[in-house]
Amino acid sequence: MLDNGIVRPHALLLAVCLAAGCSPAADGADGVSGELLFRRQGCTQCHGTAGSGGSLGPPLLDVERHWTREELARYFADPRPFFDRKPHLGEISKRYASRMPAFSTAEDERLALADYVLGLSSSN
Repeated sequence: MLDNGIVRPHALLLAVCLAAGCSPAADGADGVSGELLFRRQGCTQCHGTAGSGGSLGPPLLDVERHWTREELARYFADPRPFFDRKPHLGEISKRYASRMPAFSTAEDERLALADYVLGLSSSN
């Protein structure tokens, strides 16, 4: 961790992540956790801080019933095509004031975000 008395940034990030209980599988390539991405992407504004839902977006607590990790990551990149493949999405969207935006993030970040969202129901 120390190199001539200097803390290496990646070692410090790893220590912080481990202390916070982050899982390496839920991190993007730059070590950003899915939970942090959830906040950075503004997901909390519609889905609540713990994915419990709000007036703008549905709860995310049973997402694993309908999605795989890879499919959810693709959905984050471009949600529109999924409304034809998953009719329940159209029904859900009618109840909320906001539409799901597309995220122009790297695939590894979308996968980390998917890991976090899929784990929400097991953590509550």
